[in-house]
Amino acid sequence: MNKIVIRGSFWDSYIYSNSLILYKFDGTLESFDWEKLICSRISKSERDFLAYQCSFLNGDYLYGVAAKDLFYDIDIKSIIRSKFRRIKDISFDCNDLQKFTTCKSKIEMDELPIDMGVYNNTLYYCKSSGVFKRNLRRNNDSQYISTKEHKIWDGKVQCLKVGRRGRIALSASSDGLFELNSMYNPYNLNEDYRSLVHRERIIPVSTEHSSYCSWSFSSMFSGSYEGIFFLNGLKYVKDPEARFAYDIDSDYMLKFCGTYREKDIFHNQINNALIVSGNEKIYRITNNQIEIVKFTQKNLASEDEIFNYLNSLQHGIIEKILVAEVTDFGIIIETSRRLYVLQSNGELILINPTEEVVKWRVYPRSIQYTNQLHVIYNDRMEILSFNDDYFENQEKKLFGYRHTDL
Repeated sequence: MNKIVIRGSFWDSYIYSNSLILYKFDGTLESFDWEKLICSRISKSERDFLAYQCSFLNGDYLYGVAAKDLFYDIDIKSIIRSKFRRIKDISFDCNDLQKFTTCKSKIEMDELPIDMGVYNNTLYYCKSSGVFKRNLRRNNDSQYISTKEHKIWDGKVQCLKVGRRGRIALSASSDGLFELNSMYNPYNLNEDYRSLVHRERIIPVSTEHSSYCSWSFSSMFSGSYEGIFFLNGLKYVKDPEARFAYDIDSDYMLKFCGTYREKDIFHNQINNALIVSGNEKIYRITNNQIEIVKFTQKNLASEDEIFNYLNSLQHGIIEKILVAEVTDFGIIIETSRRLYVLQSNGELILINPTEEVVKWRVYPRSIQYTNQLHVIYNDRMEILSFNDDYFENQEKKLFGYRHTDL
């Protein structure tokens, strides 16, 4: 585990397309050129630049190497591992960032965001007053983040997760689960959406309580601290009339195949459990164990098995578990006192035993930054990089979802 430390007072962070986006506690929104920032401290001629590059700039690079079976060579694997062990932490003060800013005009927010995500050069975020977006101008070196805010919806959203093809899941507590979608309504293909194609709209998905949400490929998972868990199964099926009816560039349509609850997935129900989902893995976590189920989306609406129970293991965490999220390098678990990472190699790591975490974020929909965990403390943020997953068998690992090109 390697890290970059940035000292200052921050509320949240996001990294996307070589831009580090920071919400500061004073209400300002800023962005910085990420590669220039890193390369200001690490030269490309550095002996271990490959390890720095894979840790912080191109987190997907070595997966391609592993796919070519090079990591079956013990000597090559040993050399790469030693490079990761040798690299040192990098530190910046908040003032050090200013020379790398990509926002010349100051952006002041009227309130701090609750959650956020990015898709197709658009920053989406939710506040107590609704869901909003700002354009990200890739080719504008002087003002990367637009100073103009656009309101999308009045809903009181607590969790926002970007999925494939710009579908965005929205958990709105007692108001239920919603989807922000610019394509068509996959839950009701009989509706005439031809006039609305490529225009953002809010689609009601469920009226049941939703505290948090995630994606299992094209299927949407919803969890609740009131004990309501369900997976809305959706998959692409061939429909020759799709191009004409919905003005899409494909012969396949995304169709709703049914709702699956805790008993459908785990064959029983447990009180006070936390269930989280990420692509082909669904986890049920209690105070003494973690159960793992494999989800096969292509088997939806067929006679083949959709959910396959893999294993039940002790996780070794004694505190009450509050929140968890699945990434390719493992599972992030927040308890009432601490933050843990249950890595894909089975190792449990305690992030910081002495300090309270203000906020944390991972990037499971990213490509280059999927190995990063951003952790914010009272006086700094730390960008942690997890690199052991490169060396794991992606088909056999139990913790974390299988790494694939998104």
